[in-house]
Amino acid sequence: MTAAAKTLRNFKVNAGDPTWKVLPAVLKKYRITDDQWENYAMFICYDSTENRIERCLSYDEQPLLLFQKLTNAKKNPVFMLKHAKEIRSPIVVAQEKHDGQKTPQVSTSLAISTSAVMPGPPGANSSGGLKRVGTGPSQVLPNTSPEIPPVSSSGTSYAFAIYPYMAEQEDELDVVVGDTFVILSRTPNWWVVQRDPTGEGIVGKGMEQQGRAPAGCLLETNVPVASAGPILPLNLISTSFRGIALMDYQKKGEEELDLVRDDVLHVFKRFNHWAYVVKGDGGRGWVPSWFIGKGAGSMDDLPEAQVSSVFPVFALGGDRLAGPSTPS
Repeated sequence: MTAAAKTLRNFKVNAGDPTWKVLPAVLKKYRITDDQWENYAMFICYDSTENRIERCLSYDEQPLLLFQKLTNAKKNPVFMLKHAKEIRSPIVVAQEKHDGQKTPQVSTSLAISTSAVMPGPPGANSSGGLKRVGTGPSQVLPNTSPEIPPVSSSGTSYAFAIYPYMAEQEDELDVVVGDTFVILSRTPNWWVVQRDPTGEGIVGKGMEQQGRAPAGCLLETNVPVASAGPILPLNLISTSFRGIALMDYQKKGEEELDLVRDDVLHVFKRFNHWAYVVKGDGGRGWVPSWFIGKGAGSMDDLPEAQVSSVFPVFALGGDRLAGPSTPS
């Protein structure tokens, strides 16, 4: 029996098993019984040290097959588990940066590697209501649309804010989550907008209410926000892809969204392992990205016969956890 076969048998998982099957097997093997597997997310880190990529895996992805594919490509993959409380929503992170108050806590990241162990970043807790938040330009949500989106058929389009920004130049506007705007002109990364406090799409004459705002902080609509009732996916011009909720999720903050398994979602933004989604009924908000599946054909599948690597060693804090790596 090969080392790979022994290790897979020891973990009681198959090479093609999805993340939601691998996670509980890992916690059970290392006797982590005081927490639920649903409170963890699995990451795969790969590529050179200078260009290290950290990707969060959805619950329906196949981590072992992906690991083997990256190994064959000599990308030096490393698995890591993080507790969900360490993967805070973009709004909470922005709030902390604004407040300048980060409360360190003991990290519960579980690094998984066939070589070096990569420790996870320390977590932090945040409380309190949403406030106006400032960030530098490099910390603003990127505009993930591949090109400038088309204008609406009327020639006028509108927007609402999903991420905060504190103006740093005289021609910029502060942005608070929920703010509404009329779009006057745009480039790929910055839009010139007019504040629309009522959400009725009325363009005022006051130049003090006009300015630039980062495109990545806004979602564009073809109707004024207040006139549409719930903003449905068909009202949104911004680029999106369809997804499906893999599990129930209960929101932890005002800017998040409850999910019910099998909810159909339109995903408009991904940032810091979270996604901004809109449901068919107009419900919208931030959710953890690993709760979202893309459906059939979203993964580059490999046949199980190609999987020949040993399932990675699990370590916490740089020390190998208790338990044999092969059957006793």
